[in-house]
Amino acid sequence: MRVYDIMDSRIATVSANDYAAEALRLMTLWRRPWIFVLDCNELIGIAYAKDMERLSQSLLREQDVREHLKTNLLAIGPDADTQEAERMLRLGRREFLTVVKDGCPIGIITPDSLTRPGQAVSLQAS
Repeated sequence: MRVYDIMDSRIATVSANDYAAEALRLMTLWRRPWIFVLDCNELIGIAYAKDMERLSQSLLREQDVREHLKTNLLAIGPDADTQEAERMLRLGRREFLTVVKDGCPIGIITPDSLTRPGQAVSLQAS
């Protein structure tokens, strides 16, 4: 099975030049605790609502989201095998993998994505 077949494509993106307030507004709208940050339509990182919520209203309106992004994402292509995604999640000890096509995020894979009916998937380090 391919990553594309099981990924969650409900993602939100924001430009790196957008204000932190816009990123937080979109995360609230999409009911996501994170948002992908793009620069010239290329993925450069992710911003988390918990980090934005700590900012004062004036900083939310003054600072670009790029000042608050995390850049250490693990990415996988949509045509990769789900076993590779499972291996990457386990070894990288991450909550999710970013599914990227042509430099743009198109979805995410979580441990729950990998759980198939009748088959439990363990992502604990061996």
